Amino acid sequence: MSFPNIVFGDFGDEKIAQSTKIGGLPLGYLLVLPDQSEFHHARAPSGTALTAGYLYQGPAVPSDTMLVKDIVPNGTIAVGATSVAGTSGGTSAITTDQYMDGYLIVPSSTSDAGAGRKYRIKGNNSAASGSTTVTIDLDPADPIETALPGGTTTFGLRENPYNRTILTSADTAQVAPLAGIPPIAVSADFFYWSQSKGPAVAFVAGTVLTVGEPIVASTAVAGAVAAFPTAAADTTGVRYPKQVKTIGETLTLGNANGFALVNLHIR
Repeated sequence: MSFPNIVFGDFGDEKIAQSTKIGGLPLGYLLVLPDQSEFHHARAPSGTALTAGYLYQGPAVPSDTMLVKDIVPNGTIAVGATSVAGTSGGTSAITTDQYMDGYLIVPSSTSDAGAGRKYRIKGNNSAASGSTTVTIDLDPADPIETALPGGTTTFGLRENPYNRTILTSADTAQVAPLAGIPPIAVSADFFYWSQSKGPAVAFVAGTVLTVGEPIVASTAVAGAVAAFPTAAADTTGVRYPKQVKTIGETLTLGNANGFALVNLHIR
C-alpha cells in the first residue's frame, strides 16, 4: 500500500504505446481520464501488431495442463519464500517473463497445506518443454504465506489477462476474458492502454447499429462488436434479459464494417 493503484491521467495519455512498461507500471494497472473512461495497462503479443478500434481478449490458457495446475515443486517451499521452482510441462516451453505480473496458484495439496492460495508473479526464467526447471520469482510484497510441501503439492501458472492480448475470433470460442479496445495502433510486443469503459471507437460487424443499442463481441467477424442478438428478447417484457453479458451500447449510428462510437463497460 505504498503507492496508489490508479493513475488519473489527462486526455491523450491513453494514446501512448512503447517498447517498455509505461511509467514502469505493472500490467493491468488502471488509468482513469477526466470523463471517467478507464484503460488497463496491456501488452501486444510478440510478432503481432494491434489495430485501433478492434476488440481484443487476454492470452489463451496453454494446452499443456501441467502448466495450469500440475507443476510439482522442487522440494518444500518455505514460508516467506519469493522464489518457487518446479518442472516445466511436457509439451509447452516457457519464455522469459511470460508470466510477468501473472499469478501462481496452488490448486491442490495432499495435506491441504498451502492449497487455495494465489501469489503475484514478478517474472520467470525461460524453460524448454519436458523436465526442465522453471523458476518463478514472486512479487516481494507477496511471498509464500503457507509452506508448500515437496512431492505433495502442485502449483499452476496463469498469465496476466492483459499480457500479449489477442484479437477476438470469428466464432463463439472465447479463450480468455475480454481485455478491451486499443485507442491507437500498437506495434508488436509494445505496451499500451486498453480501453474497457467509457466512450470508445469500435469496429462494427453485421447490421447497422442504432443509437442506444446494446452490443456484444461479434461471433462472425474477428475483433468486431455487433448488436445484441434479437433472439434473446424476452416475451415477458424484458427486452434484453441477458443485458449483463453485453459490453456496452452505441452512442452513434454504426454502419456494418465501419466504426461507431460506443459506451464500453467491459469490466
